[in-house]
Amino acid sequence: MGIATLTSKGQITIPKEVRKALELESGDKVEVIIDGKRAVVIPLKKRSLLELRGSLPATRETPDWHEVRDTTAQAIAERMNKERE
Repeated sequence: MGIATLTSKGQITIPKEVRKALELESGDKVEVIIDGKRAVVIPLKKRSLLELRGSLPATRETPDWHEVRDTTAQAIAERMNKERE
């Protein structure tokens, strides 16, 4: 789909056609996962709550929103700590 060249600093520019296909914009973050001898680029686009509607199965229980908030905050903190390493 596109070829990127590695710089001396270990950086690449994602080719325009790849950015377009993945709907990436300046400032977006991507996660790079190693799959055997391949690197897979996964967009980490921010989504609105409306876009997430319906992504979880319906339940009869009302979630404990304090627990949801705390769990989400912990997950975000862990991800930020990994990014800093």
